Amino acid sequence: MVVTAHDTLGLSGDKTGVWLEDVAGAYYMFTAAGARVTLASLPGGPVPVDPRRGTDAEPPPGVLRFLSDRTARTAVENTQRLDRLEFARFHGAFYPGGSGSLWDLAESRYSASLISTLHGAGVPVAFAGCAVAALRHAVARDGNPLIKSRPVTGISDVELTAVGLRDVVPFSPQQELTRLGGIYRSSPPAQSCVVTDGVLITGQNSASVPGVVRALLKLAAL
Repeated sequence: MVVTAHDTLGLSGDKTGVWLEDVAGAYYMFTAAGARVTLASLPGGPVPVDPRRGTDAEPPPGVLRFLSDRTARTAVENTQRLDRLEFARFHGAFYPGGSGSLWDLAESRYSASLISTLHGAGVPVAFAGCAVAALRHAVARDGNPLIKSRPVTGISDVELTAVGLRDVVPFSPQQELTRLGGIYRSSPPAQSCVVTDGVLITGQNSASVPGVVRALLKLAAL
């Protein structure tokens, strides 16, 4: 799992980070399937958690489980540095949601190159919500954007507006995916939408994470 390490919502001064609901939900689905999960970020070390997840009066059950799980919490507090991992050992990669992705993972050439390499090798790469921004600079073998002419999804403009982020984030994932030639698809806000094209898997939001993980596990033969 590749998570954002960016903690500030642009010039607003508000805090952001990884969307813990996505991390927790995927983590337990992966481990239940017998997969070993490694959490990684660009700098390594502890990563910020979006304060809107983990401090709610009634967090989702998966988040509560994650917060009380020492092993899981240690993984978030000690993420591996992305460029130091041996990716030949991995069966797939999943980028969970988190608006911080629009700043760090979206502009990381290393992450983009990794996505392109894994995809080209037939290794499933999956994304949810704002994390589809990590596809921004990924290219196919022919040099075109990786998502060109491919069906994709990601957090919609309607959903960004609903949570007050449309005018805060540096760009709209929906519009960027379309600009890059992707065939954007979506469901109504907060409803699941999972799009699979070969080994590329994209999910619109947190409701889509279970479907994204199931697709990844199937493609990775885990």
